[in-house]
Amino acid sequence: MKPVITDIPGVGPVAAEALAEHRITTVTQLARASVERIAAVPGFSDARAERVIAEANELSGSAAGAAPAAGESPQQD
Repeated sequence: MKPVITDIPGVGPVAAEALAEHRITTVTQLARASVERIAAVPGFSDARAERVIAEANELSGSAAGAAPAAGESPQQD
């Protein structure tokens, strides 16, 4: 099942509506957004924007079965 924006910790229905008013409606859109763009949404500070963007990246990466992040190596047995 594809994650929805309210699956992100700290993004409930009210925050999702505020993001939607700024044309951010998907986890992928949030993951690709800049901190400045999200911090411009009412209710989002720079710190909260950084946190939800990081969560969105993690959620979208895990949903797609992404490769390890830069600097990480796959677990070897």
